[in-house]
Amino acid sequence: MVSNVRGFALVALVVALSSPALADPTAQEKETARNLMDEGRELRDDKKDPKSALARFKAADAIMHVPTTSIEVAATEVSLGLLVEAREVIAKILATQVQKGEPIQFKDARKRAQTLDDEIAAKIPTIVVTLKNGSGASVLIDNDALPPSLVGLPARANPGHHVIIASTKSMEGRTEVDLAEGEKKEVTITLESRGVEHENIAHETQPPVETPAASHGSTARTLGFIMFGVGGASLIAGGITGVLTFTAQSDLSTKCPNHICGPESHDELSMASTTGLVSTITFIAAGVFVTTGIVAVLLGKPKNTEAKTAHVTPWIGPGSAGLVGSF
Repeated sequence: MVSNVRGFALVALVVALSSPALADPTAQEKETARNLMDEGRELRDDKKDPKSALARFKAADAIMHVPTTSIEVAATEVSLGLLVEAREVIAKILATQVQKGEPIQFKDARKRAQTLDDEIAAKIPTIVVTLKNGSGASVLIDNDALPPSLVGLPARANPGHHVIIASTKSMEGRTEVDLAEGEKKEVTITLESRGVEHENIAHETQPPVETPAASHGSTARTLGFIMFGVGGASLIAGGITGVLTFTAQSDLSTKCPNHICGPESHDELSMASTTGLVSTITFIAAGVFVTTGIVAVLLGKPKNTEAKTAHVTPWIGPGSAGLVGSF
């Protein structure tokens, strides 16, 4: 049955295109339209996808501009609840003039359009939008502008959920409404100032922004704690090498009376000297890291945003070592 209907539609297209009045589409466009119509019916009837079907019917109708393509657009729009749009398409179908020798399918499409129009005419809801404190306001229903002349008067809308916004340069009002088929509803929108109040709300909800100083302080504190860790590791290393140096020196004191060592003790003496130097340097590095860590943590406190610098200088004296700094 479906294939027969498609066959009749194709015949209608071919016959219509053979007349001089409707011979504008090219052969490629005709074939494209036929294919779009077939795909549209399959999507709507078999795959239950009317939205995708509507897109194909509209594309075919844009090529052909004949009642048999337009009626499919209108019927599919009705199935999607787009009653206002469907009646517009139907009006164009009914306004087309009957051409001599046109296929009977065109006549059938007009009859079907009239029947469909009678069915949906009473189903289209009506809404009346009135404004309070909104002289000269513009009104949007689902982002579509409502003509100013229709404010306060019955306007037709599709069934379903609608968002209505009325606004001026300094005032705004908003409401949402659900319309059932054939329902008549009145809504009143009260416009209120959206100036200072909205600015205060935006200011209150604005999240705090971290200042560069605060970010710098956080980084400085992090580096300070890292310095502490490195300094602690250096102290441990210095302690170990110090113990090794002390042990080596104790052994040499017994082997080298009066601090005079023979050739057999030169290697031990060299090792003791090296570990002693390493221990001294490691202790100095530990002091530098720990002191720098303290300075970084102090400078990284959020309450003090002024730029500060620290200077630390290690010194080595006879048999001792230390740090000299300012911060």
